Amino acid sequence: MSELWTVARVAKFLDVSKKRVYQLIQQGRLDSLKLSPRTTRVTRESVERLVAEGKARQREELGLDWIVAPRKRRNVNE
Repeated sequence: MSELWTVARVAKFLDVSKKRVYQLIQQGRLDSLKLSPRTTRVTRESVERLVAEGKARQREELGLDWIVAPRKRRNVNE
């Protein structure tokens, strides 16, 4: 089973509000467990998946989807 994070921890990790985390849960973009009426936990795996989707989408929108990994820079003085 995946590690469970609080909504506050997810919000801090993603640099968004707790309200936005709840919206992502409602949209089905984050997997969560309702432990009690006032306690919700989000799976770490779903947070990582969301971050990976965002990075892929960002590369695609910028036309950089063909880039696999950044290249090392050479020092021109060598």
